[in-house]
Amino acid sequence: MDISGIMDVVLKEYTLSKGLLFENHLYGCVSLLESRIDTSACVLDCSLNTIGVHHGFLKDARALYTGSNAYQSLWLGLLKPQELLLDTFVDEFEDAVFSAMRDVSSVFFAAALDTGELPEELLVEAEAALFVKRRRLRRTLSKQAITPIHKHKGLSRTRKAART
Repeated sequence: MDISGIMDVVLKEYTLSKGLLFENHLYGCVSLLESRIDTSACVLDCSLNTIGVHHGFLKDARALYTGSNAYQSLWLGLLKPQELLLDTFVDEFEDAVFSAMRDVSSVFFAAALDTGELPEELLVEAEAALFVKRRRLRRTLSKQAITPIHKHKGLSRTRKAART
């Protein structure tokens, strides 16, 4: 496997999906790859889009990431149990990923490299990024302006009315 080709896929994915979810997923994938070398086999204990949730630095159920087809096939190929990976390849790959993510100034990935967790100030920022604000509808000022809700007839009632 060619590390420069793999890094092209990773960096292209970064440009498409900058931010917390991608960085958490990438961190989880690299962690899984590293554990594959340690245990000589990789059991993918979760689906590809939940790798960040289970193995990333932010273990939050909302941190799902799917990615592009090229990115998915890259990781499925690297994490296949039957594929033989050398320690030197994994070390070179990790070094390339780490330096590339530092070069592009990834906020969360680079901060989690030393401890495997986010510092407290970035954890607050990550929580804010995961929080989805609900859009509220404006209230009407008068009851006359409220649009009445018309209930739809069920199909069975419509057919019965048509027969009679």
